[in-house]
Amino acid sequence: MPRPAARISVGDHSVTWIGANFWSRTGGPLMWRSYDGEVVAEELRVLRDHGLNMTRSFFYWPDFMPAPDRVDEELCARFADFLDRHHTLGMTTVPTFLVGHMSGENWDPSWRGGRDLYSDVWMVSRQAWFAKEMAGRFKGHPAVAGWLVSNEMPIYGRRDAPREEVAAWAQLVVDAVRASGAPQPVSLGDGAWGLENSGHDNGFRLRDCAALT
Repeated sequence: MPRPAARISVGDHSVTWIGANFWSRTGGPLMWRSYDGEVVAEELRVLRDHGLNMTRSFFYWPDFMPAPDRVDEELCARFADFLDRHHTLGMTTVPTFLVGHMSGENWDPSWRGGRDLYSDVWMVSRQAWFAKEMAGRFKGHPAVAGWLVSNEMPIYGRRDAPREEVAAWAQLVVDAVRASGAPQPVSLGDGAWGLENSGHDNGFRLRDCAALT
């Protein structure tokens, strides 16, 4: 398979990323409510000792954004501690903004009110605001290796959304991350099982995503 580059580069240095999705045993997706930094450090140390150097982490959306115009400051402080513990162990993480679907379940913010995640302009603006807010807070931390917009959005958003709506949604949220000044790589987090390789049209197109990520 042709590859335009043999390695991932960060700055002028080639890197190898080996990691895993991370939820602490202290609560799974609800870990931020009962966050235990010492337990997390122990769990990260196990990963590092087995050769992993990064994680994928998740802003559980209903908890981190309890209102349309507010983020939870206590949970942000816990996430900052989470980043510090990565850095202490020489690890990095890729935070995921819009975690409304996880482990087979949809987890809506209480204020969504059934609004469409792609076509409702107010709802899209709230997603973009949240991504910009979180990226702006943590963009300078050395433990942040990159950003992911969502988790299994084709399941959470709509399984048959129009391509134009998905592309516009993706553009607006990625632009919000960039507007925060965050310099790290950005990807959508998923969506690569659309019409081009599965035969099912969920609105995501690899050619649209490639231009953004």
